[in-house]
Amino acid sequence: PIFSVMAGQNVMIGAASDPASPAAEPPLQLGKQEVRKEWHRVYQVWQGNVLFPCCGRCMTAYPGGPTACAWTFILVPSTLYSIYALRRTWYEWHPLVPVACCLLFAVTLLTLTLTCCSDPGVLPRRRLILAGGLERELSEMLGYNVLGRGEPTGRPETDTNVMVPEELRNKGYKWCRTCMIVRPPRSSHCPDCDQCVLRYDHHCPFVNNCIGQRNYHFFVGFVSSVSCLALVVLPGLLWAMLTPPPSEQVEEAKPA
Repeated sequence: PIFSVMAGQNVMIGAASDPASPAAEPPLQLGKQEVRKEWHRVYQVWQGNVLFPCCGRCMTAYPGGPTACAWTFILVPSTLYSIYALRRTWYEWHPLVPVACCLLFAVTLLTLTLTCCSDPGVLPRRRLILAGGLERELSEMLGYNVLGRGEPTGRPETDTNVMVPEELRNKGYKWCRTCMIVRPPRSSHCPDCDQCVLRYDHHCPFVNNCIGQRNYHFFVGFVSSVSCLALVVLPGLLWAMLTPPPSEQVEEAKPA
């Protein structure tokens, strides 16, 4: 897990002097401007359109309308089912039906939260790798030098041929001009999160995260559980709302 390794690291970032900061080192005199070097957690200086809740323990994209719709379409029908259909299906159908509904609801929320807040397999940018001194560690994890060969020129056409060795290019390795790193096959740069993701599948706005190497199994579990939840909740809810309770049926059957 690359981000799990990176999130616990400290990097040295130059910042304007802040006399109130107890962690700051003595300022360095650069002309008339005082500059302090301070230690920051990686998630505090991470580049990309992502958020890090729980002090960097979670990673997710900025929430939007599709995410709110996904939660609404899960919570509202399930709440209505618990109010109108849960008791009736227990007595009139079978006790296993509401029990299965509750279990599927819990699994759906769990897998949705894990998909939304887990690291999909991001690759850190060149600046963070160099600042954290993680070139060797990432190279051992990935099996190649993620920084490429030499120094990038900033020209995509040149860097694509120069930074990526020929043997890696033949295997499908590509140069990312945004992150300034060599990314492996099946990985891609997500335009929504603005970061490279290992085994990138797609960016799902409903779960508010990229789907990649490290959260694909959570995503499959969410899709499976929410489909089964819909097959249990919707028929039961429609039946409970369209069919009168047994007591009302008896009252209607009595002669006037």
